[in-house]
Amino acid sequence: MLDTLEKNNKSALIVGGGNGLGAEIAKFISKRYNKHIIIADLSISTEIKNSTFIKLDLSYEDLSVVHNLDIDMLIITAGIGRLSKFETFSIKEIEKNFYVNTFPSLNLISAYYNKIKSSENFYTCVISSIAGVVASPLYSVYSASKAALVKFTEGINAELAYSNFDNRILNVAPGNFSGTSFHGNKSLEGKDKLVLLASNIIEKTLNKETIYIPDYDEIYKGVLQRYHNDCSEFAKSSIEYKLKHSKTNDFSQIKVGYLTGTFDLFHIGHLNLLKNAKKYCDKLIVGVHPDAKHKNKEVFIPLDERMEILRNIKFVDEVIVCADEDIDDYPKIKYDYLFVGSDYLGTERFNRYEQYFSDKNVRIIYLPYTTKTSSTQLRNLISAKSPSRN
Repeated sequence: MLDTLEKNNKSALIVGGGNGLGAEIAKFISKRYNKHIIIADLSISTEIKNSTFIKLDLSYEDLSVVHNLDIDMLIITAGIGRLSKFETFSIKEIEKNFYVNTFPSLNLISAYYNKIKSSENFYTCVISSIAGVVASPLYSVYSASKAALVKFTEGINAELAYSNFDNRILNVAPGNFSGTSFHGNKSLEGKDKLVLLASNIIEKTLNKETIYIPDYDEIYKGVLQRYHNDCSEFAKSSIEYKLKHSKTNDFSQIKVGYLTGTFDLFHIGHLNLLKNAKKYCDKLIVGVHPDAKHKNKEVFIPLDERMEILRNIKFVDEVIVCADEDIDDYPKIKYDYLFVGSDYLGTERFNRYEQYFSDKNVRIIYLPYTTKTSSTQLRNLISAKSPSRN
């Protein structure tokens, strides 16, 4: 079974393979089987040979870009989470946890399910967590998103077995192992453990096993036993252990972006601006000017209609009426990024903004300006072809 990957020219798709465990799995497959690797992630490891990189932000981008690839192996390692009490999480961050930790596996397994059900070998592996097998206080959001993944793979494997299909989905449920990007341990010991873990994962995936809990006999067999014996006492001791040995992170992982404009006569340039801004942040707030007096121009579309158009664009999370100056909205929004067209770079106004934000950990992003279509061009065209509005 272990030499089957060497007998065809199909690729392996690793979602989240840019660093940590995913990158180690990619390097192992590439080196051991001389197999082409397709990595879908925000970052890439330059150590991975014979690979193709697809930049993909799992928190919001359409995953169809990695559907219909010529692969015989699908491995999904992406995951995010933080140790903190539930009340520190916003609805947006809860959604992001499920979108990154749970949805990609369901989406991609659905996309490749015909291959999984076929008579040909197709190898699938998802990385969940021991926190998805047992309740994990202070990791409640992360635990819930991974628990959904655990139960999904159990259900799908049962369906495959019932229908007499040979392929299976391996659920890997690791605990707190070192060497991953999540824990940031770069020690030699952690690195060696990560290499061994990657090797074990591939071996069990190729053997079409369904569950793998690393360090099960040494650690997690006892953990699971204590959990099932008395889940309330287990939860209490879990909280006490984490508070004693780990530092909680009470800061949201959500990055907020802010973009303002009049958005009169909405056109493709506006859409591109919003689309590009969303690539930098989890939550995009758009501020709309009530009028265009600051530009000495006339507005054709009423404020409420302009705001309603923006609310119904998928890249936009919130719409507000903005102040005349973008910096005046900062105290109430506390955004991480301020977006503006590249034509404002170097202007007196934005040089002043750069100075204002120099000690506030806010980055101004100058986005490409669309020259083919603009509201000014449309406004001039309308004015030229319409009777006097006086």
